[in-house]
Amino acid sequence: CAPCLRRRDAAGRDTHRQVKEIMKFRQAAKIIKLALLSTLLVMAGCSTTLPPSVRQILNAGPDDKIYLAHNIWFERADEIPIENYHRGQILSAGTEVDVNDYDPEEILFSDKSGKKYAVAYNEQRTMTPVEAYIPELFCKTNPLDGIDEDTVFIIKKGEVRKGMTKKEVIMSWGNPMPYRTQHKETNSTWIYWNEEHKSKRVIFKNEKVLEVIE
Repeated sequence: CAPCLRRRDAAGRDTHRQVKEIMKFRQAAKIIKLALLSTLLVMAGCSTTLPPSVRQILNAGPDDKIYLAHNIWFERADEIPIENYHRGQILSAGTEVDVNDYDPEEILFSDKSGKKYAVAYNEQRTMTPVEAYIPELFCKTNPLDGIDEDTVFIIKKGEVRKGMTKKEVIMSWGNPMPYRTQHKETNSTWIYWNEEHKSKRVIFKNEKVLEVIE
């Protein structure tokens, strides 16, 4: 009946408005959190001291430097998908960073210029708690040390080529998401994404890249 349809339309519009308000609230909360973090860093004299929990997770001392373990792609620095979609700008493996904070929903860090980044964490994608994922994203030694210049150049461009090792693929493209690529240590096919619904595969043979299928 017409009154029923009108009530359904009104209910639908109310639900849509509620969802939009929730999204606005979450975005505002994230902006406030990043602003507070920036203020605290300034008040602390831009200290590079890691939060105690992060230091413990990484087994890092007070004077240890922290680096990105692999390339991170981003279009918005304040909302980087955990899937690491291969689009936008690249923050390269080996970049020295400060890990500022984390919780089950995001990981906050900054580079040495002071630019802040927020990785939107999703345990359903990684199939591991955020504390276990942090050592996959950050490390105490520059991962590019000891790698030949040509391969470093390829990694910093965010490319994967035939003959690269699994370790080099991770530096360039990041860790494949376990919910699509389980047991990456023994799996000969790793799945990545350029976009949410556009995947690509890396095929390994004898622990080296045999083929990239896009």
